[in-house]
Amino acid sequence: MKTPVLLTGSAAAPGIAIGPALIYRSMSMEYRSLSAHLESHRSSNAAIDAEMDRLKQAIDAADNALLAVETQLLADGQEEESHIFGAHRLLLTDPELRELALTLIADHGLSAAEAIIQAGGEQAALLETLNDPFLNVRAADMRDVVSHVRRILMKDMSLGELLTEPAIVVAHDLGPSELMSAPRERLLGLALTGSGPTAHATILARAWGIPAVIGLGRESLRKITQGMHIAIDAIPGGCCSNQMRQH
Repeated sequence: MKTPVLLTGSAAAPGIAIGPALIYRSMSMEYRSLSAHLESHRSSNAAIDAEMDRLKQAIDAADNALLAVETQLLADGQEEESHIFGAHRLLLTDPELRELALTLIADHGLSAAEAIIQAGGEQAALLETLNDPFLNVRAADMRDVVSHVRRILMKDMSLGELLTEPAIVVAHDLGPSELMSAPRERLLGLALTGSGPTAHATILARAWGIPAVIGLGRESLRKITQGMHIAIDAIPGGCCSNQMRQH
């Protein structure tokens, strides 16, 4: 048997986990600057109205999902964690975000999914220019919020739907809207190439008793294949992969 590959990281939530790896890649949050002259598309009034309705329905669906998690966490006595989802709801229902996305649909012919990513990306980029750690977190929250809406619009599979068996999720980072869909009994641990000790994914992992290591670096993804059995030791930090066993 080959010696397991050791991937050094930092312990973010204590514990040890062994199981198959589920490599999860979030949808890119790329957007085009409005100053770069968005290409306008000719759309009928009916098509524009339909996209506007789709956007409103998706925002409502995302809000209801966040509210359900927020309410459950409060019922479980996890008030601090519930505030994460309450803050996301405030961003999601911000009239400025909605109006900007609707304007992009009406004036530039963007689809509902394109418009919400563009609108959220613009607002996140503005927050990031202020060089304030708190506002940088809000920018990450905004990107997660609009990504959630986009997944609903595109009918993309959630992390929970992909997690069909107990596994250790390997990703760059995870937003609350991604993590909240995962059944905790199937979420053995988190191995994140990025993230940080104060990121919402690590805060939730600690609260939910899910072992997590962070800061593994993107090179780690090249050493792990889908379904490979790995072990994470989130006490000293690190992640081992056993290349001899495939699942």
